[in-house]
Amino acid sequence: MNLYQYHDLDPAPVKAQFDKVVTFLREGNFKAADVKKMTGTPYYRARLNDTDRLLFRFARYQEQQCLLLLEVILNHAYDKSRFLRGAGIEENKLQPLTTPGQVAATDVQPLAYVPAKGTRFHLLDKVLFFDEVQQEVLSLPVPLIIIGSAGSGKTALTWKKSSCSTAPKKPGPVLYVTLSAYLTENASRLYRGFGYENPPAGSRFSVIPGIPEKPSTFLG
Repeated sequence: MNLYQYHDLDPAPVKAQFDKVVTFLREGNFKAADVKKMTGTPYYRARLNDTDRLLFRFARYQEQQCLLLLEVILNHAYDKSRFLRGAGIEENKLQPLTTPGQVAATDVQPLAYVPAKGTRFHLLDKVLFFDEVQQEVLSLPVPLIIIGSAGSGKTALTWKKSSCSTAPKKPGPVLYVTLSAYLTENASRLYRGFGYENPPAGSRFSVIPGIPEKPSTFLG
């Protein structure tokens, strides 16, 4: 089974247990990983140790079943999970899962694209895998001008650049300028997807129409 890790997942506090459980999951040994379904959600958790859990989702790309590793939850603090969003979780009411075949179809996230290389994905309004060119753009320093045709991922790259660890060392407010009402709405939706916030700078999303739309995006 192929496993993909969320770009912002940090396993450092439980690295040894994380690596062990990831091996179990990759082998489909859900019993050893103590996998259970988070009741009332499409999410599942694996047991890292007595108090810490690994949150993940099932996904499918073409005929390939995948796991999306999302978050390490420390000290049973489910209420602090970005994905569970304050849902009350009672460990004794979780549903054990011993094989991948038991997963309900409604819990499986369809994927439109998975690169041949790379094991990391990003999140905006949906799961995103960047190709090699997009990944290179994401790693470049700012200021930066991104040029591409419609639908090439300029807006997604811009917002992901502003939110991920490859963004500037001193993140601040982001200004998105466009003449297109569609892009205004789409950019806002992308920015707020999965509850993203920019707490270090207290950033506030702003859109100001007024510059003729061109096939480029400036990030700086």
